[in-house]
Amino acid sequence: MEDTRLSSQNFPKRVVKSVYFGGGTPSLLMAKEAALILQTIAKNFVFSANPEITLEANPATVSSSKAKAYRQAGINRVSLGAQSFCDKSLKILGRIHTVKDIFFTVSILHKAGFENVSIDLMYGLPGQSLSEWSNDLDKFTRLAVTHISFYDLKIERKTPFYRMRKRLNLADDDLQVKMYRLGCNKLEKAGYRHYEISSFAKDGFESMHNKIYWENTGYLGLGAGAYSYLGGFRFAKSRNIKKYISEVKKGKLGRYDAERISGKARIKENIALRLRILKPFLLKDVMPLFDTGWEGAFRARLENLRTQGFLRRVKDKYCLSKRGVLFYDTVAASMLYD
Repeated sequence: MEDTRLSSQNFPKRVVKSVYFGGGTPSLLMAKEAALILQTIAKNFVFSANPEITLEANPATVSSSKAKAYRQAGINRVSLGAQSFCDKSLKILGRIHTVKDIFFTVSILHKAGFENVSIDLMYGLPGQSLSEWSNDLDKFTRLAVTHISFYDLKIERKTPFYRMRKRLNLADDDLQVKMYRLGCNKLEKAGYRHYEISSFAKDGFESMHNKIYWENTGYLGLGAGAYSYLGGFRFAKSRNIKKYISEVKKGKLGRYDAERISGKARIKENIALRLRILKPFLLKDVMPLFDTGWEGAFRARLENLRTQGFLRRVKDKYCLSKRGVLFYDTVAASMLYD
């Protein structure tokens, strides 16, 4: 809470559109603790008329009484890390919940008054077939929740999966493309609008918090190791818990990994991130604060991507093509690096 007060001194009168309790397992937080955090934010900042207050949760960590208490505390959106609707896959992923837990948790959230519930799913899991992924999607649509984000499995270095990678039956690129396209088709037929590369929502339930990232408009991170992006600067709080607590007690929070993002670098980020939102945009809308003399160079870069089939142009607006969605990393790299 003291972090909130100290941060508000550097960024007074900021309007808060979204609060996101994320990282680790926030649903282990008691509802009264979440309520106190929100009250502290309200005292030090200004909430917008209808802020989105999200809590990340694992399905096995939310009880009926806890769901009701979270809702009363002011949380109005829950993002569940379901990951799969196959118990075998959940076990491989090391998850502590079961498919039954996912359905039960969504049920108690609805009963507690949560209208806005999101599910995270993964595809390309070890040994997962296209039909099994299709079954996951069918089970998801039975939940009647408002939002879903799905991602392909990434094998990161220094993880158990990375050490086991040669023994895992992982999906090849062709299968992953088929899984992605199947997911898009099924969800759109089920009434979910594909508004971002990995995200789908019922009308009016797009993630406000994630759009803040994609539109590169700025955010404040609270807590040890939390990153912020404000006033053109990206920086973090100390990752060392003891050091972070010491700084809070002294009333002076350090900035770590700080970098100023300005000029062409900021425009590059703006465009690369804005392309994730699958809605055509005008180039001038992502570079209003910068020298318009650069517009020609960036338009040439976008046109080059268009001729390669990665982008579409609608009149004077750009967005990813179907091919560009599949090769977003290539598009982003082309925008970010000279």
